[in-house]
Amino acid sequence: MFRALRQEWVVFRDPTRNLGGGLPRSVPSEVLAGLLTQVKTAFGCLVIALVAVHALPGHVACTLLTEDLDLSRGTVQVCRRLLRHTVYLEEFTHQLAADWLTYRHRRWPASANPYLLVSQRSALD
Repeated sequence: MFRALRQEWVVFRDPTRNLGGGLPRSVPSEVLAGLLTQVKTAFGCLVIALVAVHALPGHVACTLLTEDLDLSRGTVQVCRRLLRHTVYLEEFTHQLAADWLTYRHRRWPASANPYLLVSQRSALD
């Protein structure tokens, strides 16, 4: 049976062959620990966690909205192309996200910017 399926190219196909650029990879834990010791801000730590731990591309992390983050469920809704994916946050990233939201609210309480990751310049735009 497998011989016939292999001849018809039904089995043993690479399911990622149509994905451009390959699959994103997470960063090894020792490299992640080194990165986090160098970063001093809640913003930087959250960005590193989203990109290095959850392998979100930088352009996807920049487009996250505050409404995409659900701390009560510990999830982030991520838009990739036309699809929405649910990313489940582990305790470490969940705490970093909560710290960032607390800092953001304390620093810019009147900010109406819908994006999760904002800077001093973009918070009031």
